[in-house]
Amino acid sequence: MPTKKKDLLEEMDVLSAGMERLFYRLFHPTLPLKMLSEPSWQPLTDIYETDGSFVVKMELPGVKADDVEIHLENDRLLLRGIRREERASEIKAYHQMEINYGRFERIIFLRAAVSRDDIAAHFEDGFLKITIPKALPRQHVTRIEIIREEG
Repeated sequence: MPTKKKDLLEEMDVLSAGMERLFYRLFHPTLPLKMLSEPSWQPLTDIYETDGSFVVKMELPGVKADDVEIHLENDRLLLRGIRREERASEIKAYHQMEINYGRFERIIFLRAAVSRDDIAAHFEDGFLKITIPKALPRQHVTRIEIIREEG
């Protein structure tokens, strides 16, 4: 008996959704080794430079500021935290689940000298914005005397 057009379209929709989930899992920005040990995700991050500073802007909707740690170690900016899942007791089953929950960690290498003074971090509208001032170039001028040999 031939397959009906409606059945074929439904099967194609199911196949398409399955392929979309597969590509999402394969190419989603997560840490592959951490996926084996514990759930993790990497927030989307923009890094840009202004005349006087470097700016890191990280997308963190649903994350509380108290659940984020920021450390500057040598030339590395380390950001880690957690987005906690709020499970409602009335939920019977999920039909689609795309939001990542759990721990995250990002390491950003700063490719230039920065000043450790006046680093600022602000959390607003689901974005964490960290401003790191550039280090002023040191200009040490030393006069070197030439020793003349008499003779």
